[in-house]
Amino acid sequence: MPDFVQLLEQWLNDQLMAEISKKNPRVALRSYLRFCAGRVPSRELLVKWMQDWSGSDGTMQGYASSMRRFFAWLGHEGLFPDIGHGLRNYTRKQFEHSRLPLTERQVDLLLAHLAEYDQPCRRDICMILLMINCGLRSCEVQRSLIGDIYQQDSRTFLSVQGKGHVYPDACVELMPHLAEQIKFYLSVRPGPKGKSNSIFYTLDTPVRPITANCLTRTFREHLNAVGLFGPRYTAHSLRHTAATIALSRGSSEEEVSKMLRHVDPRTTRIYTRYVNRMANPAERNLDFKLPDSTERKVIPISARSRP
Repeated sequence: MPDFVQLLEQWLNDQLMAEISKKNPRVALRSYLRFCAGRVPSRELLVKWMQDWSGSDGTMQGYASSMRRFFAWLGHEGLFPDIGHGLRNYTRKQFEHSRLPLTERQVDLLLAHLAEYDQPCRRDICMILLMINCGLRSCEVQRSLIGDIYQQDSRTFLSVQGKGHVYPDACVELMPHLAEQIKFYLSVRPGPKGKSNSIFYTLDTPVRPITANCLTRTFREHLNAVGLFGPRYTAHSLRHTAATIALSRGSSEEEVSKMLRHVDPRTTRIYTRYVNRMANPAERNLDFKLPDSTERKVIPISARSRP
């Protein structure tokens, strides 16, 4: 049987992938090999491993994606059969994401809260506006550098280093209001301001580039402030919000896919199905109600005849 751990490292070394993104495939392979318990990996065992998974759906979706790509590489190189081909539907949510997008009314409440928020440097305002106007992931906000902002004619753009990428290879356009907000923030925030420095810094002393935990905590506090509680409202909800509102306002699926930088267009269709489903739900035609209490005769349970 091949040494799958060694082959995985060989495959990872061939990938243009950030070091932190290599952790997921390593953990996934160890989990799958433990499940195999010395048996030769097979398609049947891979399916059963996915179906018997007791953790979160999101974790298994990431693990399964890593294993599909790894075994596809093994098959292409002739090192082992591609046992993961076509297993996408075992993990991908077919209708909606686990994170809820905000409605336009909820966005208005969040923006009204931010307008009254006492933070002179406006850091949080800029971060949240980036996510709901450009569909950025929180990790992409964290990685943004001052040198990633550039002008083209009269338009302003931000180069984006996507999830798992080692350098910026995409861009989003910053609307004038957002560009002005970021410009003001950079003019008043403490810390170094060279092109290779992060845009967003912490507010404590000494200042340092913002961390992923700080971002998550900050977004959670602002969402909670407008009544959005629970595990389905997170920082990633702001990215979903950008997609669903853009689609509902007339943007095409292709335009939204480019904004979100989706590799697979089927991912964008999840947002389309969500927007279409919520636009005119059939439940509105099924609003059955009990009659008013004054119009019905209440019979005590003890007096009811049994069948």
